[in-house]
Amino acid sequence: MNASEPFEGVYDAEVVAAIDALVLPAHDPDVRADWSAAVMFTTALMSGLAQAVGEEPEPIPVIEQEPLRPRDPTAAVEVILVPDAPAASVALVRPWLL
Repeated sequence: MNASEPFEGVYDAEVVAAIDALVLPAHDPDVRADWSAAVMFTTALMSGLAQAVGEEPEPIPVIEQEPLRPRDPTAAVEVILVPDAPAASVALVRPWLL
């Protein structure tokens, strides 16, 4: 469709008539505000209900490993190996020092 081409030249008469017959509802800004308030109230109610009825989740423990030797803050890569538990071994990478 070119800007100079009329609208009726692109679409057939049936499509143009359907577009002309289309009536859009008027925009009411109060409806959105009412829904927003209702959603906020319902969310607060459900959150409070979940806290009152449900069990609180266990806090996740934070584990910090202390190496046998002091850490070198200027090392770009530092590896802490745990021979008896390989899954507990840690590699600390400081990419800004590479």
